[in-house]
Amino acid sequence: MSEDDINALEASIEDDLSNARHEESMNVTDMTQNITPVHALSFYSSISILAFGVIFVLIMACLINKGKNPGDVLRACGTILIVISAIYLIVAGYSEDQIAPVIGLLGTIAGYILGKSTPCDIDLKKTQLDKKSNPEG
Repeated sequence: MSEDDINALEASIEDDLSNARHEESMNVTDMTQNITPVHALSFYSSISILAFGVIFVLIMACLINKGKNPGDVLRACGTILIVISAIYLIVAGYSEDQIAPVIGLLGTIAGYILGKSTPCDIDLKKTQLDKKSNPEG
């Protein structure tokens, strides 16, 4: 290759890079112009649902700090947090294929939270069964 060929290639590469930078800046401008009110509504809805979830977690932390049983707080509030998470995924605009595994995972977590029993719960159930089987005592 001669010196002229190399210079022509360098000039061609610089032109291509310049055009690519210009097209990239145009794409960013086009993307901001394509935001419709529907997209803005879903964006603000998503943000408000997330804010509500954060506030709810802070309320849970306050309840635990005040001496409430963490297991009871989790059981009462955990399912609500799972519902908030599911609603966020739907409002944020994820497709069915994207949210299906996550909804399955959230359902598994809800089943674990509601299905597990503490030793205190087991003792209470035994006491109730003893009272039913032996009404005299």
